[in-house]
Parts: sequence; C-alpha cells; structure tokens
Amino acid sequence: MRYLPKVAICDTEDVIGTELPYLLEEHFAVIPVAESSDLPKVLQRSSPDVVLIGVPANALAIAVTSSVLSECGIHSSSPRVIALSPSLVPDLVVKLMRMGVHDCVFLPATPEKVVEHVHAALPLVPRHSTPSQPEPGPLGAIVGLSDASVELRRVLQRYCLSDSPVLFLGESGTGKDLAARALHELSHRNAGPFHAQNCGAIPDSLAESELFGSERGAYTDAVSRPGLFETAHRGTLFLDEIGEMSLLAQAKLLRVLEEGQVRRVGATRSRVVDVRVVAATNRDLAAEVRAGKFRNDLYHRLTVLVHRLRPLRERVEDIPLLADHILQNLHETALARVRNGHQPPRRYLSEEALHFLMQQTWPGNVREVMNVLERSIQHSDRVELRATDIRLLS
Repeated sequence: MRYLPKVAICDTEDVIGTELPYLLEEHFAVIPVAESSDLPKVLQRSSPDVVLIGVPANALAIAVTSSVLSECGIHSSSPRVIALSPSLVPDLVVKLMRMGVHDCVFLPATPEKVVEHVHAALPLVPRHSTPSQPEPGPLGAIVGLSDASVELRRVLQRYCLSDSPVLFLGESGTGKDLAARALHELSHRNAGPFHAQNCGAIPDSLAESELFGSERGAYTDAVSRPGLFETAHRGTLFLDEIGEMSLLAQAKLLRVLEEGQVRRVGATRSRVVDVRVVAATNRDLAAEVRAGKFRNDLYHRLTVLVHRLRPLRERVEDIPLLADHILQNLHETALARVRNGHQPPRRYLSEEALHFLMQQTWPGNVREVMNVLERSIQHSDRVELRATDIRLLS
C-alpha cells in the first residue's frame, strides 16, 4: 500500500467548502478539523504533514490564522501551514507569511493546483517515520508563491536525489546561483564543498588550469596546485554562464564528465574526482550549438536534468514576499554592522509601494529588486516605505 501524505484541513469559516477536500482525498489522507482548538489533538494523534486553513476575506483573516498557528505551535517539528483564501491581496500575504504561514493559495483553486502546493510543502521524509527530523532549510531560500516558484521547489526536491548534471536556464538575476546552492544543500553532498565559478570571468588562456589545476613548470610561473574539480571533490561545482566557455575548455569539460578524471596541465597522470556539475546560462544553448559556438556532445551531456527559471515579470505575485524577504536580509545585515549601539529600524513596504513594485517589468529580475530596495532605504527615513520612496534607476 502506497503512503499517502496526511493533510489536515481546518476550515472554521467555511472558506474552502466541502468539494475541494473531497477531491483531495485521491492524493492525500485528508483529516477534517472542525475547530482550531481541536488541532493539538489531531497533531498528536495523526501527525499530519501539512495543515490547510481557510482564511476569510474579511477582518477575521488575521484572527483565524493566528488561532490556527497558535494551536499548531509553530516550531521546527510542526507541520507546515498553507492558507487558502479568496482575498490574497499583497499586504495580507506578507502578514500571513510573517505570522508563520508557509504558503498561500488563492481561491477558487483547482485540486491540481492545491496538490502542487502541498507537495512542495511536504518534508522529504514522511513526518511519521522520523518525527524529530527537522525540515530541510535550503528550500526556505526559494521565496515565492507563484506556480513557477512552487515548481522550482518541487524540482529541487527531485533533482537532489540524483548525481546527474543539472542545467539551469534563465535570464540574469533570476536566481540560478541560489537554486544551485539549494540543490547542493539538499543533496547527500551537502557535507562536501560547493564551489561556484563564472565561466565568463576566466580568460581562455587560464581556463584549463583554473578548472583542472597545474603542475610546476607546466608554463611560465606555473606552480603545483589543484583546479576547481579537485577542490570540489565529493561536492558540487557550479559553472555559471557556461555558454561563455571556450570550445577547447568545453572539450576538456566533456571528458571529465564522461570519465570522472582530471589531468592537471603539465601532469602525466589523471586524478579521480567525484564532483556533481551544475551549470547555468542565460544564453540559448541550442542556438549556440547550431551556430557552432557550443559543442553538441557537451550540450547533450549537460541537459540530463534541465529547469528554466522564470523571469520576475512572469511571476509578479512573488514580489510581495520577495521584497519583504530582501528587506529582512538588509535589516539583518545592518544589525550586524552596528558598532555604536544604535539599532536601525526594520523597514516595511506599504500596500501602495507593493502595488508599485508589482507594476514594474524588472529587466534585471531579483537582483534589480534587491538593488532598488537597498537604494530606497538609504534615501528614506520612513519605516514603512511609500511608492514615492522607491528609487528606480531612470
């Protein structure tokens, strides 16, 4: 008998209704909860993996959520809570997430959409089998409620179980490096090293020695030293902007991927390396292959596992949480720099400012949002930033 994840549904205000829980029974062991006060008993008796709560579109929203979270006792071993509501305006979403809600789904929603969000929230190991095992932290860095963000978390959970090469595609600033690091931390290699290298930053003349190392005397001023593959042994090597790599370096990279061995420049023997390669590019590699700028055989070796990260303009619903997450990180950075005892205030965005951010196209994606918010808080003394405080580049 296959294991069905346990999902408790607490809908005290009749927001979710009866049809959706019935349809979810095909995918989960659904546990109805009549009142939030019944949750502690349900948690103790049934150990649900996820709790769904119905959040009304009125002034009761915060009170209902607070009551459920209080009964759940939000801590590392508690089930994740997903809020379902017909009124997920940006400021409400931010408030819910600050309170401890893991995810939000706008109603009406298809059963398939809810199933996706639940699966993205599930622990990698069923909670009932290892009740003391904490939730993996890396997925918490993938901020957003959009279908694209939910899919990325699901993909990372699946890809982390493999050692095959991974290729992340997407525009600059979409978080390919963040996804690569999260993949490493989720995998069995997380105790090993994680090394990142921008391939466009390595001169062609140094690419081979940087990647594979060198022996003393191999060329002028050469010293014996390991390359990135050796230093990433039993870990992960992230090759960013791999489309910038020269054809000669591509040929040598292919050999390493196929043989699992590297030979330092000037060496007479090869060394065995155990490295998972994660690559990323903002180029159309298939077009580069057709143009003769990227090796066809390397392209097919790298595209065993592929995921495209969507630009921010295609997932604007992620912006409220993303912006709040960035402001929190900026606040923590500022606190770490405090020397004179003055505590800088934690900044927030007004609903007007959130809507303003969501109306922008963000060609620089997440990286641009980070820069804009950092610039904005430097030019404003207000704790709650308004739309007029947002400093876009002209």
